[in-house]
Amino acid sequence: SRRLQSLQQESRPLILLPSVHALRNILTILLTTLGNRKAVLGLDLTQPGQQVLRGRVKALLTKEAIFNNASVAVLVVEGTGRRRTLGRKND
Repeated sequence: SRRLQSLQQESRPLILLPSVHALRNILTILLTTLGNRKAVLGLDLTQPGQQVLRGRVKALLTKEAIFNNASVAVLVVEGTGRRRTLGRKND
């Protein structure tokens, strides 16, 4: 969670490859650390039963089925959308 705290102001999307067994815990940590951001959760991509779920982190936490059946997960969480300048002065 300390690592996630350092990413609170990250403007780029975050791409996570969580263990399916830890998915509920990771979504909970994301919710408390980064807030209720938009997210896309891909489950068993490239498999016949693949699923792609979109919504806020809090909404994904309410979908019980995602915690029982999947074997592989990809989670993309929106960034802040604010661009940071890296030490450049405006001309």
